[in-house]
Amino acid sequence: MNHLENKGPEYDFYGKLSLKKAIPLGLQHVLAMFVGILLRF
Repeated sequence: MNHLENKGPEYDFYGKLSLKKAIPLGLQHVLAMFVGILLRF
């Protein structure tokens, strides 16, 4: 039994995400970087 069987494409190295999932994840990443920069000071 494949261990990736029950997981979506976001867990696969070569998985392709739809724009509905990719845009919020990208925005979350940018926001996390912004907050990380602000908390350094």
